[in-house]
Amino acid sequence: MSRLIIIPEQTVKVFTFNELSQEAQNNAYESSLEGNEYPWYKENEDSLKAFCDYFYIANYNHNEYSISFQFNTDEDIKHLKGVRLATYIYNNYIKDLYKGKYISKHCPGKSRHSKCQVEISCPWTGYCMDDILLSNILKFIERPRDNSVTFDELIQYCLDEWLETVNMDIEDYYSYERFLEYETEGSDNEYTENGELY
Repeated sequence: MSRLIIIPEQTVKVFTFNELSQEAQNNAYESSLEGNEYPWYKENEDSLKAFCDYFYIANYNHNEYSISFQFNTDEDIKHLKGVRLATYIYNNYIKDLYKGKYISKHCPGKSRHSKCQVEISCPWTGYCMDDILLSNILKFIERPRDNSVTFDELIQYCLDEWLETVNMDIEDYYSYERFLEYETEGSDNEYTENGELY
């Protein structure tokens, strides 16, 4: 609900976002972008670095449109495919990302881990991008039927997935839809008639 704020020698009428005209709402959105830095750059980069360190990837570079890397492993391993590749990845990398399911018998000294394996979520940094980076590898290991995908290509798929997800998240963060949702569902911001934040 709009209200009057009286300042000596000045009266300002302020509005909630929903009370603004469409033009003023657009102005408010444009103003919200100024100096508003995407807050998860570091977390995204930390996950990427952890993934690359874990899989012995060196000299990775990326921009908004592409990501490249050098794989520090033997040429024969880079070109493994199918079941042989899935077995190699599991034995040399993925088995360390699983743990036995914890079982407790509610008695001191009687708890243990079962042989049933449970995937460790976000294994390196605790941030969701860890899982995004691993998703293509885990899917491949579950169904290693594609004999055309090499280890080198599989790593590229993982990095491309990371880049696409980061770009989508940045786009969503700065989207008008997200701003509108924030302003219409619980924001207590107040604006002047032309959409300037009061």
